Parts: sequence; structure tokens; C-alpha cells
Amino acid sequence: MEVREAGDGTPTPESVKVPSKKYSWAEVRHAVNVLRKELSSLSSMVPMSISFRKLNNGKNRIYFLRTPQNGWEITLLYTDITSTVHPNNDVLEWKPLMESNVSLGETSGKWSREEQLLCERQRVAAWGIASYELHPKTGRVLFPCASSLFVVAGDDEPMWQSPPLVARVLPTGGGAPLTPAMCPRAPSLVAHTARGDIWLAGGGARRPVRLTYACRGHAPDRLTEDPRQAGVPCYVTQEEFSRYTGFWWQPKSDDDMFRIVYEEVDESEVKIFSFPSSQSHSGEVEEFRFPRAGSPNAESILRLVTFKLRQISPATVVDCYREGSEDSTNNFQTVGQNEPEIIFKQKVDKAVQAFVTHSFRSKAVQTRIKQ
Repeated sequence: MEVREAGDGTPTPESVKVPSKKYSWAEVRHAVNVLRKELSSLSSMVPMSISFRKLNNGKNRIYFLRTPQNGWEITLLYTDITSTVHPNNDVLEWKPLMESNVSLGETSGKWSREEQLLCERQRVAAWGIASYELHPKTGRVLFPCASSLFVVAGDDEPMWQSPPLVARVLPTGGGAPLTPAMCPRAPSLVAHTARGDIWLAGGGARRPVRLTYACRGHAPDRLTEDPRQAGVPCYVTQEEFSRYTGFWWQPKSDDDMFRIVYEEVDESEVKIFSFPSSQSHSGEVEEFRFPRAGSPNAESILRLVTFKLRQISPATVVDCYREGSEDSTNNFQTVGQNEPEIIFKQKVDKAVQAFVTHSFRSKAVQTRIKQ
């Protein structure tokens, strides 16, 4: 047995490989793009985001995301399994749950910068449907795609038909709808984040309803004037803890009230940095709030918003009130005047150091744990 002495970690001259050729920036960028395409094609070939549901006819349906054989964008597929015994070499038939993604792109807009950043933090390398939500009881499917929100009718809805189904666009609160979620006890109600706040769509309402007012909406100087946002976790939570959702529906309720617990993030102490834009070749820069190592981080507050639906022919009106009022039945207010109750406050004690150059990113992480 060979015994080696402990060293200081410095590589020996024999282990250092000198590149045989110096590559230009254009050659390195081209090589990385080719590698990304290869990794993207490999990752999209494996089924992901698998969900199970038992149908009324006794079959079990499996939903999953994957690139079809003759396509290049990720779409939603399914396969049905019966209770009969299948041979070991039996291959399940994969079928598209809905029409091609081409129709989705025609009825929606382009991919927004918010969606691109979210896909980057989720490590999603392919285009198409990156996520979806299935309501197990009704079979209703909800998914965001290309700055729009789509819904596929469930088994109990009049517009339901046999697959492939037709996805219809759900009106949103403007901007890219991020992390949408159906209400567990009323799947026609959909909450989503857009432009730094939480919006409510569906449920018979003519247009989306804004539930929170954390963001003021200063478009040109949003980073400077609007340091708060609702329903969207801070950068550290997304990048290091892989949590991208910042609001949660109440699963069950004994009354006619709907409640959503959401996270409100205050980034007023986080510094603003300018990075070269990866979407432009003319030297443009993008501004981001970025918590460098040793600098202040974002503060998070958990709030609770409560509302109920009131049917006024021919539309549905949403009434909100502050949780904890003495007489809740007489204290309903308009959504714009609603001030949700603070139920928890937390400050993220984690810092991230990152260096960004065009499409290439590397980071060094420092973590502090309070005793």
C-alpha cells in the first residue's frame, strides 16, 4: 500500500494540464451553446413531473411532461393503465393530452424576462410547458406558457371532450403569470403572481382581481421605487433552497371564505447591481437586486388575505376584509383598501456572491447560521 503525505492542496506541476490551444470568446460561447442543446435534448427525453389519477372507468391515468417524438418543445402527455396483467415487454402508448404547443404560441405572447429568469433558477433548459397543476378530483389541468395562462377542462365540466383537448386562455392580471395555483376546493379559482402582486382569475369573474398591493407599479424605476413584492420568494430562497412559490391556498374551510397565506418580500436593503444582458449583443445592461456576501438580505413577512365571492348577475364580485376583525360580516372592504394581517416575520440570514458575464454564471456561496 502506498502511503502519501498530507499536502496543502496545491496541485503538482504534473497534474496541471496546459491547454493545447487558446480559444477565442466566440469559440467558447459556441461550444457552450452546443453543449446546452445536447443537454436540453437529453433532459427532455425523460418523463418528468409525473402525476397519477384514477378515472371513473376504473383506469389509472399517468400525466407527465416530455418532448414528443416528432416535436422539439416539452408538452403534456398521458397514458392509461388498466387493471389487467400486462406482458413484461408491453410498451405503453404515450398520447398528447391536448393539441400541439403551436396553437398555444399563437394565442399567447413571447416569453417574458421574468419567465426566463424563473426557468433559469429552476434549471429548465428546454422550451414549452415547464410546469403544470392537476386537480385530482376533476382532472382539470392548469399551466403557464409564453406569458399566458392556460386551462384544460376537467371531466365534470360541460366543455370536456376526449383527448386531445383544447386548452383555453385564462385572463390574467397583466404581465407574465408566475407559479399559478388552483384553489383545492374550487378549482375554477386560480391565484397567480404578476407584476409583483397576487391576482385572482376565473371563478366567474369578468376580469382578474388584484388581491395584494405590495408593488406600487413604477415601471421605469421599479427596482428603486418598488422594493416590495407579494407571492414571490427572494433570490436566495429560489436559488439556494429551490422554493419558487410564495403563496398557499387554505385546503379546507367550514365557511364560504377563501384564504391565502402569502409571503411579502422587502428588498429595500438589498443593493442594486448592473449586469451585462445575456439577451443583447449591443452592450446593454440589466439591473437586479443582488445580495452579495456580507451585505444585507431581503426580509420576509407572512400575511393572510381573506375574501369571498358574491354573485351579482351576470358577474361575480370579490369582497376582501381584514382577518381578525370583530365583526367580519360587516367589515368587508374593496380589494384596493385591504390590508392583510401580518402573521409571521422572518429575515433570511444567507448571502450569495455571484459574478455574471453574458450567458455564463458562476457563484460562491457563504452561509451564516444564527445560534
